[in-house]
Amino acid sequence: TYFLEDTNGNLTIEDILKLDNENKFQLNNQDIFLRKPTQSTFWLKLKIKNQFGKDAWIELGSTYLWYIDYYAKKSKKFELITKTGILHPESNKAFSSGLFWLPIGMDAETKTVYIRIQTLRPIELPIQIGNISSLNANHNQRQSILTVFLGLMFAMFIYNLFLLFATKDKLYILYLCYIFTSVPTALYSNNYPYFLAVLNEEIKNFLLSHPFVWINISFCFVGLFSIHFLKLNRKPFLKRILQTFILFYLIILPFLDFFEIIKHNSLVNIYQPITSIFMLTLFGTSLF
Repeated sequence: TYFLEDTNGNLTIEDILKLDNENKFQLNNQDIFLRKPTQSTFWLKLKIKNQFGKDAWIELGSTYLWYIDYYAKKSKKFELITKTGILHPESNKAFSSGLFWLPIGMDAETKTVYIRIQTLRPIELPIQIGNISSLNANHNQRQSILTVFLGLMFAMFIYNLFLLFATKDKLYILYLCYIFTSVPTALYSNNYPYFLAVLNEEIKNFLLSHPFVWINISFCFVGLFSIHFLKLNRKPFLKRILQTFILFYLIILPFLDFFEIIKHNSLVNIYQPITSIFMLTLFGTSLF
């Protein structure tokens, strides 16, 4: 995979072809295309020779890609074949899959394709090529892992619901809320935002492009649970620290994201270290 960074996001396919002729593309030396959150657009270039003898597809293994434009040669010139991405309607997909599949065709000649990707999320993009059956086999393996995770979370929820009724301890309400809200956060963070498909397109796109409005709720509940479970009323200083984190997750971060006061890619760079500090604070408080 070769790549070119378009910092302004305004290069056309004609510009890209000229830059390719000038050897401006760089080789990606990793198995996965990785980039920190940025406002740049990236162009990927792949040279492919299909030796399957049947239709093959490129799988872009990330649902963090907001916009994807796929260009391939058609009638001796490069044309836009597919315009997809998580913020486009499901009907835009060339093949109905949880991830993004781009068609190669079955002819055996070597061909060059270009893929334009844009997102303000971190890019962690594995790229695989295969026929429908091989890509489906990988997809089913991922689904099995997801099913086990959801089963464990459901079992934890039912078990703690039983404890709530058995002990009448209201602390379990906070823990149940934590389990319930952590599931969509974990699904979204691991490329499974499909639970949002039940919403209409406008609301779904808003939640996907402004995730900090909603993914922090589980952190609020785990903070409240820790304050009550560890009886931090006896340690006002530690209680105030956790309350500050809760305030950040519940009000400050959603406010900044909702009104786009800080660009999403910059919010990610703020969110990650603060969340790491929050987890270490919970661990240290528990030990203390």
